[in-house]
Amino acid sequence: MDRPHRLGKPIDGRTMSRPLGTNLFIMMGLIVFVIMVRSVAPDRTSPGEEAVNPASPGQVAQKEQRSASHDDTEAIAAAPDSQTSHDSRSVTPSFGDPIDPEALERVEPRTPLSPIARAKEPEKPEFTRLFRPIATAAGWIEAQGHEIVIAGIEVVDVSRECQSPRGAWPCGRQARTAFRSFLRGRALDCKLPDEAPDGPVAARCMLADQDVGEWLVANGWALAADTGPYADIAKTAREHKRGIFGDGDGDPLP
Repeated sequence: MDRPHRLGKPIDGRTMSRPLGTNLFIMMGLIVFVIMVRSVAPDRTSPGEEAVNPASPGQVAQKEQRSASHDDTEAIAAAPDSQTSHDSRSVTPSFGDPIDPEALERVEPRTPLSPIARAKEPEKPEFTRLFRPIATAAGWIEAQGHEIVIAGIEVVDVSRECQSPRGAWPCGRQARTAFRSFLRGRALDCKLPDEAPDGPVAARCMLADQDVGEWLVANGWALAADTGPYADIAKTAREHKRGIFGDGDGDPLP
């Protein structure tokens, strides 16, 4: 056995064991490959095999959900139609039917719940507004069909002339001119009586916040009546020689 081989290959016991080791290594690799493939492949076990190989918790939850959905679908399909189970009723309106007049009863209205429940009658304004007044004299006004004399004064006549150291001067006309300049066509608020008389009426008038009678007396273009409220104002105008108490050479405008 130790003599040379006829083909030139040596005869050695170690050379016979090399093919066997290689085969064992290949077989072990195949076994490992099969194990890995089985672990990755999906579970295709039959119902009979589930008892032997129990399912995971996730698989059990999915099966229970599919089973509940199937049961709900069967319950809805088996439920009777609710609309068909009710009896039909009439929906014809009855408000268009004729009404028997004898069936109606007329009653008196109830009393108000409180004194303020009923609207209060509007109060008559204290002053009446008169637009575009015309001064015919200092203290004499015509507006909207009313002829008004300012209350509490004595009107200076237009034709009156006043004496001064320089002679007579037309104080009546200057008084009217000054009064017209004061009004300038603005509306007056006058306190008129409820029943207007046929002739002129004495009334208190206001131009905005200014008392017209007070303005006339304070500037000396009217005399204060004995029973009026402007006596003290007239005294001051006389002392300062205003209006008709002056010399007539000043500006008649206020």
